[in-house]
This record gives sequence, C-alpha cells and structure tokens, in this order.
Amino acid sequence: MIQKIFQYKSFGFKNAHVDPGPAGWCLCCPVRVFVRLGCAAMAEPLAAAPTRTPAPRLIQKLDFPSMKFSLYFMAYEDKNDIPKDKNERVAWAFSRKATLELTHNWGTEDDETQSYHSGNSDPRGFGHIGIAVPDVYGACKRSEELGVKFVKKPDDGKMKGLAFIRDPDGYWIEILNPNTITSII
Repeated sequence: MIQKIFQYKSFGFKNAHVDPGPAGWCLCCPVRVFVRLGCAAMAEPLAAAPTRTPAPRLIQKLDFPSMKFSLYFMAYEDKNDIPKDKNERVAWAFSRKATLELTHNWGTEDDETQSYHSGNSDPRGFGHIGIAVPDVYGACKRSEELGVKFVKKPDDGKMKGLAFIRDPDGYWIEILNPNTITSII
C-alpha cells in the first residue's frame, strides 16, 4: 500500500495517510496508472499524516474548475526533490518513472448513491495496483509485523516470490520484485 496507502475518507476510504517509503520502494515502473475516484480534501492530510508502511507522497495536485475535477499525482519521491515552482513541479511530476494519478470528479463525495468496488469479487474488474520492492520477503515480514492483512503470502499458491496484501477497505496491492518477476511468469 501498505497499511494506510489509499485510505482517503472522501475516496470511500476511511483515513488519509501518506509518507515516503524507505529507499528502494517504488511503484511498478515505467507505468502511469489512472484511477477514477471520488475525493475531496486530501492534499493537506496526505502531506502531514504518518504511516506505518511505505506509501507514495503527493507530489502534485492540479485543479480543473471549469471541468469540475482534480488530479492528484502520487509517487515515491523525496519531498526535498519536489520543485517549489508550480510549472517546474508539473513538468517534474509528469517525468517520474512511476506515478499513480488519482482523479477526483467533484461532487462524488456528496452523492449518497456513489459506491466503490474493489474489482476482486463479482463482478470482477480492475483488481489491484503493484509495488516493486527489492526484497519481497523482507517487505512481507515488515508488513506482517505491522498487522497488514495478506491475500497471498510469497510462498502461497502457484506463483512463488510475490505477495498480495489488502488495505483495510479490501483493495489489493501486489508486492513484487522486478528482477525476479520473469522467473515467476
């Protein structure tokens, strides 16, 4: 995630927690994932809230008032590397090797009928995001010590050496090592 990676109250999640992860953690790259979610106030809580497990940092927020949506860009970056100038920061955010882009369509947070589906039960859909780590077993050991719930541990099932954890809202996060994934698939 990854205990509190995507727990934004207005997203249909419960809390907001984001902090940079330890060196070596990154989103699967080079990929940009676009997720459409409903979200309201998240920038301030994301920057300030503590987390117990690696999570991406909010590196850029862009509002589009005329079209009534906002974009939030999350990545594993050192906060000191984020440019202060808005234009430089936008270009920098789009140049990262791995960025998770979250779209907030304004008004969904006030829609009582708005709901979310993890995609991991019927009807199936988008199932999970993945995080590349240098040591899957070490990351899983730490996650287990922190009470993170597992969908699949590294040695379970047919595919050895990768894991799936579940955030408190049921969303799955794959933990994999990009250097060993070819031996798994």
